[in-house]
Amino acid sequence: MTTVSLDTRKKDLLKALVSEYVRTAAPVGSVTLVQKHGFDLSSATIRHELGALEELGLIEQPHTSAGRIPTERGFRTYVDLVISREASAAKTKAKIRLPQADSDPEAAVKSVAKHVAEQAQEAVLVAFAPRHIYYTGVSHLFSQPEFQEYGRVVRFSELIDRLDDIVGDIFPRVKDETLVWIGQENPFGNLCGTVIVRCPVASKKFGVLGILGPMRMDYERCYGLLNLTRQMLAGAFG
Repeated sequence: MTTVSLDTRKKDLLKALVSEYVRTAAPVGSVTLVQKHGFDLSSATIRHELGALEELGLIEQPHTSAGRIPTERGFRTYVDLVISREASAAKTKAKIRLPQADSDPEAAVKSVAKHVAEQAQEAVLVAFAPRHIYYTGVSHLFSQPEFQEYGRVVRFSELIDRLDDIVGDIFPRVKDETLVWIGQENPFGNLCGTVIVRCPVASKKFGVLGILGPMRMDYERCYGLLNLTRQMLAGAFG
């Protein structure tokens, strides 16, 4: 997906709109952007800029009387604008409980995964090997507004049934660079967002750690949380 070139004002508006939508799961209007995000612009000017972002395919208006929401392309552009491994890990305020030095590595990593799921309020996947998979936090995922629709729950449940095949396919593709998959590019389904990275799961052994959420997931927070966890596991397992 090609990254869109934006001027500073449009970048700031897109970032504000996405962050507000991530927080509320509701369409975002110009008045909200002025009142909550401190734009020194008139509502008319903001509406004009939002119209330009809509023409670029970055946001859409689900109903005539509603505000705007990000599109898949809008989320991708937002991620490319705001995320870097170093900055996101440094900004993350979550505290991850590290495994004890003498604990069983697999049990320790599973415990860490549960804690990450609690912090992210999303589902977390650990692949110790292509056919050796652990997941937790699915209840967090199903509590999201997007999954109040029965059909989405069914589709995600079908995905879990195919998890071995999906992970077997992506396992060799996940390297040291943290990946963000959104919508159509996401092996876990086009309704989802995923942040995923290669990480230590024992001494001299690497696996895959990922956070799965709706497309509306908080990518910046999850990216930082995942990289903080990766750094801590690297320290724990040497």
